[in-house]
Amino acid sequence: MKVPKEDWIVVKDTHEAVVPKDIFEEAQKVLRSCSGKTMRIKPSQRFRGLLKCGVCGKVLVRSVCKEPYFYCLTRRTVPDALCGQIHLRERDLETALLASIQNQARLLLETEKEHEEENFLDVVNKEIRDCQEAVSRCKAKQAAVFEDYAEGRITRQEYLSSKRDMARQQEEMTAMYTELNVKRVKLQQMSGSLEKSDLGRYACVSELTRELLVELVKEILVSGNDTLEIVWNFKEWMVD
Repeated sequence: MKVPKEDWIVVKDTHEAVVPKDIFEEAQKVLRSCSGKTMRIKPSQRFRGLLKCGVCGKVLVRSVCKEPYFYCLTRRTVPDALCGQIHLRERDLETALLASIQNQARLLLETEKEHEEENFLDVVNKEIRDCQEAVSRCKAKQAAVFEDYAEGRITRQEYLSSKRDMARQQEEMTAMYTELNVKRVKLQQMSGSLEKSDLGRYACVSELTRELLVELVKEILVSGNDTLEIVWNFKEWMVD
């Protein structure tokens, strides 16, 4: 049966202490002073778990030297593996990654400004409606031409010629309609994305921190000749 703490009977100093009381008290003070503190991330830990070999998929290892670099451990067990070509200097990685983040953020801001000024979504919606009306008119005209042919008002050659022209026009309108719908979906995603608004603040970032990397980067695949493929935690917003 569990006895409540207020009902305990405590008799002090009945056993020899493993640790002297003064040392125990000093240790408690140190523990209390450390509680609640946030551990600082060392620069060498910023990329921990994010860099992966683009060949075998293993997490890259950081060398500890004057010019730190990342490499794949597979080269130790499989000397002829393509992983052995990976020798990515940390300095080069920082430069490339920082430039990519800034570029994505700047592109976002420019795109948002352009869309805001020209109100692209409204324009696209109007173009879609125009396409739908054009397709409807084309179908109506096709029916009318067939009726003229059936009643002998136009020749078979005239009917076939008109039919080919209208089929071509309808095909062009349908292709344009599909393209505009794809564009509309992209614009709707952009206008409704909180990620994009958040990303904009990194346009002038000048330092890579662990927190920033974890927020923006899912993983970085490194392959031969130190080629980087950055997998973001957000959609890569590119303008066609």
